Amino acid sequence: MEIRLNHLAAETSPYLLQHSSNPVDWYPWTDEVLSLANTKNKLLIISIGYSTCHWCHVMEEESFSDTEVAKVMNQDFINIKVDREERPDVDQVYMTAAQMMNGSGGWPLNVIALPDGRPVFIGSYMEKDVWTKVLKRFNAHFKSEPEKLYEYAAQVSEGLEEIVPMAGTMQTNAFSLQELEEAMGKWKRNWDTQWGGDQATEKFMLPVKMKFLLKYAVMLGDKDAYKQVMLTLDKMALGGIFDHIGGGFFRYATDYKWQVPHFEKMLYDNAQMIDLYVNAYKASKDSKYRNVVYATFSFLENNMANGKGGYYVAIDADSDGEEGRFYLWNDEELQNVLGVELDNFSKVFNTLKVKLDDEGEGYVLQPVETDSVLSKRLDVATEELLKNKQKWKRLLLERRDKRVKPLTDKKVISSWNAQLASAYIEAYMAFGDETFLKRGIAIHKFIKENLMNGNQLYHSYISKQVGNKGFLEDYAFYINMLINLFRATTDLTYLDEARHVLERTNALFYDAKKGFYNFVSEDELITQVIKLDDGVNPSPNAVMAQNLLQLGNIYFDKDYKNKGKTMLVHIQSELGEYLPYYTLWASELLNFMADSYEVAIIGDEAKSMLKDINKTYLPNALIVGSPKNCPIAIFEDRYTEGGTYIYICQENMCKLPMEKVELAIKQIQENYEEN
Repeated sequence: MEIRLNHLAAETSPYLLQHSSNPVDWYPWTDEVLSLANTKNKLLIISIGYSTCHWCHVMEEESFSDTEVAKVMNQDFINIKVDREERPDVDQVYMTAAQMMNGSGGWPLNVIALPDGRPVFIGSYMEKDVWTKVLKRFNAHFKSEPEKLYEYAAQVSEGLEEIVPMAGTMQTNAFSLQELEEAMGKWKRNWDTQWGGDQATEKFMLPVKMKFLLKYAVMLGDKDAYKQVMLTLDKMALGGIFDHIGGGFFRYATDYKWQVPHFEKMLYDNAQMIDLYVNAYKASKDSKYRNVVYATFSFLENNMANGKGGYYVAIDADSDGEEGRFYLWNDEELQNVLGVELDNFSKVFNTLKVKLDDEGEGYVLQPVETDSVLSKRLDVATEELLKNKQKWKRLLLERRDKRVKPLTDKKVISSWNAQLASAYIEAYMAFGDETFLKRGIAIHKFIKENLMNGNQLYHSYISKQVGNKGFLEDYAFYINMLINLFRATTDLTYLDEARHVLERTNALFYDAKKGFYNFVSEDELITQVIKLDDGVNPSPNAVMAQNLLQLGNIYFDKDYKNKGKTMLVHIQSELGEYLPYYTLWASELLNFMADSYEVAIIGDEAKSMLKDINKTYLPNALIVGSPKNCPIAIFEDRYTEGGTYIYICQENMCKLPMEKVELAIKQIQENYEEN
């Protein structure tokens, strides 16, 4: 039978191509298609998903591949498919609308909208019969009572406009440490103190939250917060949400014990988890956190690196027609691979059997306990235990690699790669391993050569083609990466580029009236998007506030610092009620509520001193160095030939210089309390 391709056939997005042979007459998101809906006066279906989304696959199979459903969609609607990874702006607008209309959202995100794009219905996965009934009902309403749909759409649009913050209507007084502690008290009541994370039936890792808690715990001596962070990290590292055979973290856990994952792997998750476990290692010096970093690094290098410096976005949950099939094991497979060693293996690994659907079931392999506990309980030397575990993993990985592998979405996204580069740089500074720094530098080079054209940064790259113009998140994380590269290398070219890109970002995205940055540079959607809260990724506006404050302190630039501080002041009213969703903001505010420092190391030995000081967890210090005389404000007039000095400053006012790293660390930590 001849397969008729729809309007997605010429796209490069793996997700859109997955739908190119559907009988639904899908279009990509373009101005021309939106005009077509107006010309024909038809409702829009805007279906948003991504290539590794399990329920997107299910709905495609059940509904979008069905000729009868397609007949309804093609006859009465203009149908648009959107890859949320390529168009996070479109996704953000309709996801915000979904949360406002329904209280929640998810993918696939299926929108029924007026010809002008304003939504009148939003749902996630629906069975075929339900989806068909919804379509027929709204089409009937549109033909018989269009004015009611237009009235409802206007209400939704007004609601979306009200969500966009206005600087003049927000709190302007200083947020106090007492208020932050009260907000923490509310959050603590929702902690799962047995299994880690917040109380929930499903658990997402959300590293930005844990990273803030660690900073809060160390700076303010909060033993409960410190205990909760380490408990959460331990449970995640031991749970099925971590791939103990091939490395890397899955997207989320379907249970509260972190045992049964949803099996897709995302680059942004693994980038942030590396950063989180690096910080946990620096704070605790516990080698198990270091091991997680290296295992995740190995996974990324073996499975998601494109060989040219960039990293792919995701690996699917499904393979061979089943979710998790690539990762699950049965008794026969384990016996065939491990043979007589299966008994010893079963004492170390918890073979938890799960049933994912009508067909798929198997064991999710995860350790029973940490290596140190297992070594004592089994009366086996730690070295022997580790040797056996490595052998078992190698055997299982060799067998697993012979299976049908899940799809890898080979897009490269600027913001996600920049996050990974920053995580690798943090790992380099913690461990002193040059491999991490080389990878971070290579990512920067890839983005600059393939996703940058003059002043224009692009969001995505695939098949030697760039996608949409960059969004705020791309610029924000790119600047942050450049600052981190400078912190690690003392190379001023990174700092110069960071300032140049920051000025470009201000010109493209900053809205002085609102006091924040718009998500897109052009107002072409039904409402402008301002992303303030943290989601699976930190808020790009919070990242920009961090960038402004760091560059402001390095250059002594009052405009940068005032702009960053103003953003913090305007957002702080949200922290009292919604602290867990604004933790990067809270992390920056904490720098003003408690003692924080700018540390400048100047002199011939600056690089070696930087390596030494960066091995210590100092979340309240921006540490930079220069091995030579430098005109940049934080270093200016401080170079002395033949000597290397450490200047510890607050708000650009510096104490007397010192020559010993140990004394500098002690002075920075002097207000910490023991955890």
